[in-house]
Amino acid sequence: TTFHPSFLKKLRHVGTISEHTGCVNRLVWSDDGKVLASCSDDLHICLWNMEWKNTQPCSVIPTSHKNNIFCVKFIPQQENKIIVTGAMDSA
Repeated sequence: TTFHPSFLKKLRHVGTISEHTGCVNRLVWSDDGKVLASCSDDLHICLWNMEWKNTQPCSVIPTSHKNNIFCVKFIPQQENKIIVTGAMDSA
């Protein structure tokens, strides 16, 4: 994929998340854009309150997954209260 240079000039680094101990496999924004969820090979989900502009997560959620988590998603119209995950296991 090629991006137009004017688009690339608008991008900027706003922070680095550093809670995970494994590689981060997916980032997803909540519908309202206030919460960023990340999933990782460390078998945890982290929720980041982007309004705080903090590099520490507001929640670290352990899971019952036994293998790498590759997908995390907010369920629409649930006020960011329900997320689902997918991993290379049957948990």
